[in-house]
Amino acid sequence: MKILGIDTSTLCGSMALIEEQVLRAEINVNLGRKHTERLLPGLEWIFTELGIEPKELGAIVVGIGPGSFTGLRVGLSTAKGLAHSLGIP
Repeated sequence: MKILGIDTSTLCGSMALIEEQVLRAEINVNLGRKHTERLLPGLEWIFTELGIEPKELGAIVVGIGPGSFTGLRVGLSTAKGLAHSLGIP
């Protein structure tokens, strides 16, 4: 199962993809105060680099803090939107 991880609780955001307990891709992005502008391009990089489609994901996990309210909100809403559209937890 492919699992996407997202953490936007700090100014440095992290995104990773794990498959069968093996880290396949990881990216750390200086989000600054531009979480909304830099999160999706980071996720797109992971999908492109691995040659996979979001529909191949089996689950999405997201860090819940502590951290900045706005950063957490961006990460959680992105994860929830992706999970809902893909029908996955």
